[in-house]
Parts: sequence; structure tokens; C-alpha cells
Amino acid sequence: PNLWLSTEALRPTMVLAEDVVSGGGMLLAATGTPLTRRHLRQMHHWGISGAQIAAPPRADDANHAPTQSAVSQWLTLDERDPFMSELAEVARALYARHQRAATRDAEGSRP
Repeated sequence: PNLWLSTEALRPTMVLAEDVVSGGGMLLAATGTPLTRRHLRQMHHWGISGAQIAAPPRADDANHAPTQSAVSQWLTLDERDPFMSELAEVARALYARHQRAATRDAEGSRP
């Protein structure tokens, strides 16, 4: 299952599970896009309330991917604390690495 997150909870490197489209129908970011700060600014500018992000691979995956519970915990870290901010950055980087690996694996398994 994918995760719906409010725009405020979205972070760079999270991977979109669905297109993000403005109220007027303009594509802001396509499915599979790893979010950047620019995407987040555009979403805020266009009044986007949130987006579906790709759920991390299952915990029993050979890559030892983060679980949905772990992802939801690092999404709520108080990043005003320098240590927690650094921890969140590490978690996001690992999440992005696992997302890229899962995408490569899925593309490699296509006929």
C-alpha cells in the first residue's frame, strides 16, 4: 500500500506513487518522481494538499528495507533538534536508496 501524506509531511527523496496535478490539470510531478525541494515549493504554490508516495518495500525484503512503521516514525521527528535533523536526513537517504533499488528490480522483471 502507498502512503498519503500532507504537503507539510512530504520530504525530498520521497517517491510519488501517483501523478501530482494542479487544480487546472497541469502535471506538476509524475508517478515515480523522487521529490525535490523545488517540487515541494511548486506543490505549496499550487495549493496541493498532499500526495501519494510509494510505500517502502517490505521489511522481509532482501534489502532490509524500512517498514511502514519506521517510515511513519521518521516522518514525525522533531527536526529542530540538530541530532534528529541529521537522523531524519539519513533515514530519507536510505529510504530513497531502497526506492531506487525497488524501481530497478521492478523494471528488470518486466517482460
